Amino acid sequence: MKFPVKLNASGWPRWICLLFPSAVDARQLIDDTPNAEQFTRAMRDLRFGVVFKTTAVRRHAATHDALASLSFDAPPVVLDVGSSDGSTSLELIKRIRFETYYVTDLHLELRYTRVGGRTLFYDDNDACILVVGNRLIVYPDLGGALPPFGWIARKTHRDLPADPTIDGQVLLVTPALAVRNNDDENVVVTRYDVLRPWVGTPADLIIAGNILNRGYFDDHALTTAARNLLDALNPGGRLAIIDNRGKSERSTIFREVDGELRVEVEIDGGSEVAGLVARAHFGGR
Repeated sequence: MKFPVKLNASGWPRWICLLFPSAVDARQLIDDTPNAEQFTRAMRDLRFGVVFKTTAVRRHAATHDALASLSFDAPPVVLDVGSSDGSTSLELIKRIRFETYYVTDLHLELRYTRVGGRTLFYDDNDACILVVGNRLIVYPDLGGALPPFGWIARKTHRDLPADPTIDGQVLLVTPALAVRNNDDENVVVTRYDVLRPWVGTPADLIIAGNILNRGYFDDHALTTAARNLLDALNPGGRLAIIDNRGKSERSTIFREVDGELRVEVEIDGGSEVAGLVARAHFGGR
């Protein structure tokens, strides 16, 4: 990360933040009641390991259109993997009939504490992923940082309390989905690591949006993840792999037919890992 130290956008004039690397003040997730747009903006600057919690409205529009046009013998059980704040999941929830819709992500909660005028944010493994002050936002130095940003980030995180008292936690799902999760027993928000087997109800439709890609995983890990998802798929089910980290939305929708994994829909040439997923099915069955 070249700039592990960024300006806190809430503490500087907008024109300065346009000139220098800046990030949204994550404290609004706990101190305010953000609307959906504010919540999504704050989520984009949260980083877990090498992964930012990036999301956007209508991000998977073309694939959602394709999925909404497909017919199912009965309302499907849906497993949505790597859903970030769940805003794209909520868009599809509103468009299709389903029996149960599982909205999943590896990182669904942040814990936080306030120390000396700063707010420290921790992941599920007790690792501090973000230090937020009134002027600066500091990420852990993950290598590749330009001087002196790497030194500042390392010193900041090195000097953090070894055993902080946690003040609270925040659920990292968009407010409307949090309400739906509370009110609708058929919508379930739950933590899931794609590198481990799915232990919930087998699914008729699995959606993997912007998670099965070589920017996050090497081919060995991708194969493991693909096999886990394929093992979670009911016979005759569909698996949608989506990648729109660039300027276009590329996706492949597979369907399992008589033990074979067939391409049912391709958008903009299909996913870059479609071949790997097909080989994972062949090698795992």
